[in-house]
Amino acid sequence: MKMMGLNGWLHWLAWFTKYFIFLVITMALAAVFFTVKFSERGRVLNQSSPSVIFVFFLLYSISSIMFCFCISVFFSKANIAAAAGGILWFMNYIPYFFIQQSYDTMGLGSKLASCLLSNVAMSLGAQLIGKFEGE
Repeated sequence: MKMMGLNGWLHWLAWFTKYFIFLVITMALAAVFFTVKFSERGRVLNQSSPSVIFVFFLLYSISSIMFCFCISVFFSKANIAAAAGGILWFMNYIPYFFIQQSYDTMGLGSKLASCLLSNVAMSLGAQLIGKFEGE
């Protein structure tokens, strides 16, 4: 199928590339700000490697782009898609509140299944980074 004179896959690749480049720059800056010592009080993340933090953020940004792509195919109007996308994005985060309370008693399979939701995976990852930074 052709969209605006382009093959469908090329159109999707162009959108992915555009937002991927934008988010790579943003995530690189975030990783630098979290891991570089700017004052005598130290860094935000003292124990974590900048490359690990960058990969963590990079994987989250890729999953965010893919989530937006997944939601966009269900709507033909941008206004409705934006409203529904925002609601679904927030709903994608809600299970974290329930998982966080029972995280220590959950099995590995349950933890992995809960990480299929990108916002839950990001939250659990940030929780683990914070836990190990505090030790």
